Amino acid sequence: MQFHKMRQEQHNKYMDQLAAKFYNLHSNVADIIKKLMKNANCKERVLQWLRLAISLNLDKQKMFT
Repeated sequence: MQFHKMRQEQHNKYMDQLAAKFYNLHSNVADIIKKLMKNANCKERVLQWLRLAISLNLDKQKMFT
């Protein structure tokens, strides 16, 4: 797709559609995590996974500062 040849209205429409798709993705992921957290067997594993993800992102962020 060639953004530089788009009219502003087309660009705005495309960006709105993209934002809506990301919003739906984030909502669905949040719903999945909430459901997993309600399950006693999954809760600790989900928390470990989240801690690891945060830790990896903190380490990555240190590389760029």
